[in-house]
Parts: sequence; structure tokens; C-alpha cells
Amino acid sequence: MIRAKRPGFLVRLGARISSFIGKIKTIYRRICRLQAVAADWLEYFGSESFRRAKDTLLREGMAILRHILPKKISGSVCFGTDDPAMTGMLLGVIAMLYPVIPEKLMIEPDFMEPGLEADLSIEGRLFLIVLIVHAVRILLSKDVRILISRILNTVRSGKGKNKADAGHKGRGKPWKKKKKTMHFRTT
Repeated sequence: MIRAKRPGFLVRLGARISSFIGKIKTIYRRICRLQAVAADWLEYFGSESFRRAKDTLLREGMAILRHILPKKISGSVCFGTDDPAMTGMLLGVIAMLYPVIPEKLMIEPDFMEPGLEADLSIEGRLFLIVLIVHAVRILLSKDVRILISRILNTVRSGKGKNKADAGHKGRGKPWKKKKKTMHFRTT
């Protein structure tokens, strides 16, 4: 009696083809699920509910931003890097922001030595009740709550693995591959 330790070529080829087809099916299921989620979100983005939620978030967010931004900024900032070209590029970026920079804020580049020195005076206000009022307005909006719940549901459904992705079959019981051995007899 002679026994082969490894299955024959055709058996191994069949197992590899079967495994490859299983992987293709899993990829196809994932693509279909992602397509369904994307279609659902695209439909929601076109809805009236999303438009109202977006308007509420923008309106209240801008009100919060206007409240917390400083009213007066004055002082001086001196900056420099090891490379004069890099200092010049940073100065160019700052120059693009020139219309937003307050007149009493002096910005001085130092092309010789690296460093950052600032002497600033910032005045503003921050009332906690104003922030709470705007946050409550956001959370009381039904459309914003719908948007938040949709985002949370999408995140939760994406974290848990799908049965097909986790290698489960049947009623959710884990499916474990059993080691297959083949015995050949010749007479």
C-alpha cells in the first residue's frame, strides 16, 4: 500500500480555482454594498432635509465663529528659517493673507537667523452661554439629528464585518476550514 503525502495536481488546482472564485464573490459583494451605500448617500444629499441641515450648520457655525474670533489684534511677529528661500516663500503666503491681517500687526521676516518671536496683544470675548445657545439650536434641529444618526449608522455598519466578509456561513456560526488530507491507495 502506497500513500501520497500531497494531493494530486488536479485536486490542488481545483482547490485554488475554488478559492479564487470565493475571493471574487467576496469582492463583488463588497462592491455591491459600497455602491448601495453611495447611492443612498447621493440620494440623501439631494434631499430637502440635507439642505436644511446644511443651512442650519452653516448659519450656527458662522455665528459661533464670529463670536469667538478676537476683536483686536496688535503687536509684532518676527520669523525666520534656516533657508532664506523658505523664509521668502512663507512671506509670500502671508502676503496672500494681507487683507485679513489687522493693520496693527507687524510681520517682519528675518532672512539670517531661524526663529519665531511674537509680542501680541489679543482682545476679544467668549461667553459660554452664547456657545451653548448655538449648540442647542444645532442639536434641536430635526434635520441635523437625522444627519448625525445617518453618519453614525454608516460608521457602525462599516466597523462590523459582514457575514460574507468574515467567513461565516449559515446562521452566523463561524465557519472554520478543516484541514483536508487525501489518501491514495494503489494495488
